[in-house]
Amino acid sequence: MSSIYFINTDTGWIGGYDYNYNGVIFKTTDGGSYWIEQQSPSENELTSIYFVDSNTGWAAGYGGIFKTTDGGGVMSVKCEKGGLNNIPIQIELLQNYPNPFNPSTTINYRLTKPGFVELKVYDILGRVVNVLVNKWQPAGDYKVIWNPSNLSSGVYFYRLHIGDSNITKKMILIR
Repeated sequence: MSSIYFINTDTGWIGGYDYNYNGVIFKTTDGGSYWIEQQSPSENELTSIYFVDSNTGWAAGYGGIFKTTDGGGVMSVKCEKGGLNNIPIQIELLQNYPNPFNPSTTINYRLTKPGFVELKVYDILGRVVNVLVNKWQPAGDYKVIWNPSNLSSGVYFYRLHIGDSNITKKMILIR
């Protein structure tokens, strides 16, 4: 086993992998005398387990980061696109689509860590023409649909800012 975590003298979890290298997680409520295998959230080894109370906890490993709110049942991390392996390796701002566009376009981005996110649209002179996102967001995949009904045809830039990261892409609006 790779990880063990107890919230008190009786209740704890261990995680790791079995002889087929599939992820496993076990729970005890009697101080470790008896362990109950739970449904593993990953096909890969679980290398870390942490719980804040008897219901809420996280397990992490080579298959992703997983959360439970029922004491260790099926664990998952809720992200925009769903899935258990949805925490990206690096912050990404994808090219909008369609591009060129009329009347609307979709902008996707991925966050590796939670933080305060700004997604702004600028005109060719560098003026902010629209603030699409201006809030704290957890790690995961996001999608914004932009419909600039009040702007004319032209080249625009959209910039994602979180922490020390700034990524800018170009898009074209055709009326």
